[in-house]
Amino acid sequence: MNEFDLIKQYFRNVSPVVEGTALGNGDDCALLQLKPNQTMAVSVDTLVEGVHFPCGANANDIAQRALRTALSDLAAMAATPRWVTLALTLPQQDSDWLSAFSEGLRADLHAFNCELIGGDTTRGALTISVQVMGVVENYPALTRAGAKVGDGIFVSHTVGNGAASLLQVLGKLQSLELPNALCSELDDLFYRPELAFNVAQQLHAVATSAIDISDGLVADLKHICTASGVGAKVNVAQLPYSATAKNLAKGIENTALNSERLTAQQLLQQWALYGGDDYQLCFTAPAHAVAELKKQTPLAATQIGVVVAEQGVQLHNNGQALTVQHKNGYTHFE
Repeated sequence: MNEFDLIKQYFRNVSPVVEGTALGNGDDCALLQLKPNQTMAVSVDTLVEGVHFPCGANANDIAQRALRTALSDLAAMAATPRWVTLALTLPQQDSDWLSAFSEGLRADLHAFNCELIGGDTTRGALTISVQVMGVVENYPALTRAGAKVGDGIFVSHTVGNGAASLLQVLGKLQSLELPNALCSELDDLFYRPELAFNVAQQLHAVATSAIDISDGLVADLKHICTASGVGAKVNVAQLPYSATAKNLAKGIENTALNSERLTAQQLLQQWALYGGDDYQLCFTAPAHAVAELKKQTPLAATQIGVVVAEQGVQLHNNGQALTVQHKNGYTHFE
């Protein structure tokens, strides 16, 4: 039983539905109706040392990763971040660690204009839980449901950065003697992923569904397909990659790290499709509407496929069918 099955079996219907709940659990955020034209998006994420970040990671980095991975859920709903609560479990009180953590947190709270309004501290294994709250005003929030046959499938910015950067933070690239600048770029991609709030705000009027890419593009796109009752056909040749990920793929293509002997392009595809931790948006929208938006303003979004009637996710490379690997993206308890 993975984390999604666990939630569905034990927690999906455990409570009554109370007045004011516009959308309960099962999406990136819950939605609470504040006013007729205003909803609050609420989500919580937990990071555990040794699971979500390496043991001994810099406290400043941990704080920023914890906040950004939580805020990414708000971006998926086209919500504007407002408030944060923090539950911090520490093995011991360490003033140097806490100072670094709070400075990293302070920088990103100001960067994303969020107020820390409360939380809790306790002793135990290092664990950080961040609850985020944002507001959607004067337009409907984006959800995973709503994709329509014929819609284009898009991703924001670039994909594959999460899996690429994980190799760096786990220390697997040390033998390659990569340039310091590349290693620093990979660290930044892992601990400070670029969030897609600007993209969400630009496209909310035309998007029909959206999700943040945390578990892998294929896995997260399946969530949209399930919620919307549709399928997806993705052209892997259209996946957008960062220069950093491209440089890393070239750097490890002919090394022992590439045990499957994949080409650099195939490595990039694997990272994007199944790696996760990108915290970009995957969204659906009429392709012509997105094209019109791009005429009006720069929009960091790339079409990678189309919504189809046949259920499931299909992959192809410019028309050549590819096998979807039996990988569900990252899930706990499996």
